[in-house]
Amino acid sequence: GSIPCVVGDVAGRAPEKAAAVTVQIRNLARAHLLDGAGPARALEKVDAATRALEDGGELVMATAAVATYEVATRSLTYALAGHLPPAVAGDGRPARFLDDTRPGPPLGVARDGACYGEATTVLAGGAVVALVTDGLVERRGELLDEGMARVLTVLDAACGGRRCLEQVADQLMAQLGEGQEDDRCLLLLEAARHGGG
Repeated sequence: GSIPCVVGDVAGRAPEKAAAVTVQIRNLARAHLLDGAGPARALEKVDAATRALEDGGELVMATAAVATYEVATRSLTYALAGHLPPAVAGDGRPARFLDDTRPGPPLGVARDGACYGEATTVLAGGAVVALVTDGLVERRGELLDEGMARVLTVLDAACGGRRCLEQVADQLMAQLGEGQEDDRCLLLLEAARHGGG
């Protein structure tokens, strides 16, 4: 009845090395979530493990957004480690980033371990949650706020026609990922319209 969601970005690595570290971090986070830890506690445990990871003698640093979606109640609980917050659209309100908790530090950078806050929001039926990496947001010579506003505009347009999630994902990747050199990741989740789900 609970769906774990993990999106992250490893800093300063070649794509193949970043992918290997990403898999380790994602698997750690999912294991802690499936073992009953909430998103904040899972990030704290992953942070401790990340500080022990080394890649060719270099410490690893990564950002992450970790969430759990409770199917029966449509509640989304999330925590952030230096990462962009989840965006929500398709619920009759303008698309917005969830800002009920402040991001903690990226994984692997706090000397004595990091503490992470978490927040819970109940989603309306049909709401779409988008977790993204900065490759879909940032552009050279542009403020981060401009990129975040663009994500919300495109997400609103993609969800406005009530398309299936695959079509929403295709539209977001086409409009936000075009010409980007940085890695791009998008994870979408839709709350069921009727009853829990």
